[in-house]
Amino acid sequence: MTINFAPDALITEKLVARRTLTQLNRLSVFTTAGMGDFEPQGTWEVGNTVKFRRPRISEAVEYDPRTGSGLTLTQPGYITGELALESLLANGFPVYSSDYRVDQYIQDFSNQMSLSIGVKFDTNLYNKFRTPIHASTGEVGYAANPPIACVAAESSSGQLTDFNRQVLVNAGTVLDRENTPPTERYALLSSTAKGAYIGESIPVEAGYVEALAGGAGMLTNGMPVGQFTMRHGFMVGSGNVIGSQTAVDDLDANAGSSASVAISASVVDTANGGNPFFVKSDYATATPLGTIVLTLTTTGALQNVAVGQIARIGAANATAKAYGVILRVDVANKKVWLVPFSVKGLQLTAPQINTSTDLFSVPEIPSISISLHKEALVYATRLMRPPSEGSGAICVTQVDQQANLALQVWRGSFDVTRFRESLVATVLMGSKITDYRKAVLILSL
Repeated sequence: MTINFAPDALITEKLVARRTLTQLNRLSVFTTAGMGDFEPQGTWEVGNTVKFRRPRISEAVEYDPRTGSGLTLTQPGYITGELALESLLANGFPVYSSDYRVDQYIQDFSNQMSLSIGVKFDTNLYNKFRTPIHASTGEVGYAANPPIACVAAESSSGQLTDFNRQVLVNAGTVLDRENTPPTERYALLSSTAKGAYIGESIPVEAGYVEALAGGAGMLTNGMPVGQFTMRHGFMVGSGNVIGSQTAVDDLDANAGSSASVAISASVVDTANGGNPFFVKSDYATATPLGTIVLTLTTTGALQNVAVGQIARIGAANATAKAYGVILRVDVANKKVWLVPFSVKGLQLTAPQINTSTDLFSVPEIPSISISLHKEALVYATRLMRPPSEGSGAICVTQVDQQANLALQVWRGSFDVTRFRESLVATVLMGSKITDYRKAVLILSL
């Protein structure tokens, strides 16, 4: 890791900056699994935007030059977007002149400071996969949006089970169907999913062949946060920020609790004047995203259903028919829009939902891990303007150009009545999902 400092930095602040950014880079799983961007020129502030773009997807056609009237070429264009520097991560502590060995005091507390910034950094990036950004009404061009594909580790009785090898293989198959490049794929597991995966893998992988592939390392070291092991086409790692979903216990506003409700209709999304509300805008020619519209049966008003929740569709006490991320809700008409995926990640259609036996619910999901290609996520860090000369404060800049991370350590504002000053570390950052097709949500205990 190459680290650059401003020429006038002080020794103690240099050490704090080095330690803080090194810890951030070592413990963050997303700095490895995502694509970073850093621009050393200029100074920035919260709310500034950074532009990114990627080509739209085009499709080949069969053409006969003897009978054709001329091959029509379509300019695919680009998916463009803006990444807002929406977060200023900061943590610090007061430094007292009366402290014994002030420099040692600063270095000791900088460990906790760096850990807190690293956790918040990864939390912000993970939330991008689970936070909807599309419009709540009208047509939606889905491209640089959170993933919608799901796979699940589920038993024959319809209960989520421990994370396992097969569910990881299924996630890879989903990425294959979307022509996602086979290299630079990552799987980021929750701590619970990691524990289950290590327990399942060790009995099989302790043999000689698997030991050569890293199984022996997993046996002796486990899977420390921030480190990755190659498995089934993925660099597998874990993070403490991988989230979950709380169950909705009552979908019906009438008295009593209705954790699941019947489905009275399942139809193709054509509510937009005969056209779908959701289209794949990442293609040169817009095509339907595959959303279906479920009409739910409740005695009272539909309640507690929100965009971004993961719904389960299936009969009680049986393997789920499908899971799907809720994309739109019409509470008045009790309608829900989503793209359904089987537990193995096959995208389903409206007729495959059985309105006689399948039920709709928003279940508890203890672990929502992620498999992704590196291009699915982009993050950016930028530097803020340092204090002006004579202001009574200093700023140390640390940059890791390989990980595209930038961090600043500020010290100053001495209070002569209390003999103390402040030391603060900051990271100005933003992030964006660039392609929903290049990530898959993995549901498990």
